[in-house]
Amino acid sequence: MMSYRIIRAFFAAAFLAVPALTGLSCCCLTDPCDDCHNGDRDARASFRYAAAAEGITVFSLEGINGDVEITGTPSADSVIVRGERSVRSDSEEDAREHLALLSVEFGPSAGAVTVRTRQPNRNEGRTYTVNYHVLLPERVLASVIGVNGNAEVIGMTAPVSVVWTNGDLFCADLHGGCEASLVNGRLVCDGTLPVSGSIVLSGVNGNVFLTVPDTTSALIDARTTNGAVTVSGLSVRDLSSSRTAVSGVIGTGRGTIRLTTVNGNVALAGE
Repeated sequence: MMSYRIIRAFFAAAFLAVPALTGLSCCCLTDPCDDCHNGDRDARASFRYAAAAEGITVFSLEGINGDVEITGTPSADSVIVRGERSVRSDSEEDAREHLALLSVEFGPSAGAVTVRTRQPNRNEGRTYTVNYHVLLPERVLASVIGVNGNAEVIGMTAPVSVVWTNGDLFCADLHGGCEASLVNGRLVCDGTLPVSGSIVLSGVNGNVFLTVPDTTSALIDARTTNGAVTVSGLSVRDLSSSRTAVSGVIGTGRGTIRLTTVNGNVALAGE
């Protein structure tokens, strides 16, 4: 039978070996080129796509890095997507080479137009950016997803959906309802709530602001975890109010307004 001293010596040696093995493992997993192409040289190229608007009811855009602007107009007979692709690197040659790997997919199909940014999974210090400017018929349902940049949606009469991570999100002159979420940044919206429609705005780190006509009818629920909630310019019935939460009924209460954030203030205003 193995003696107690031998067993104890074995486990002590194994314990002492762990840091050395762990350090070796970490060294082997470290990529020496994680940031080797970080620089201020860039390459750029513009793009433009268009599709007939007849029969199109849904537009979706999935971006990664870059600004997105979507404008709805009553007279648009086409869906037009234009913008600029760019890559920033440590040399112009490398930026031009990797610009070819940064692409925009434009996919018209039955009843829908889908746009996506495609870029390499690893950037090795490079910055890949695609900025979008979109013109839509105002009646088209718009869905937008993005990671880094600012987003703006204006003039839509159909419902709007926006999921954004880092940057400011601005929605204006909306008439079909809106559901928008943002992790880091300001979320500012103004719109007219359709009958029995909804506006749902949620943030994590940042302020949330909504402006609606003072004739709006909705159940309202506005709250924050770390911040303050204010409601102004609206007559609220069945009011329940504290520094961090306000709920109640405006008008006949036929629609829904829900505003939330974790770290920031929430404001609802009538005009």
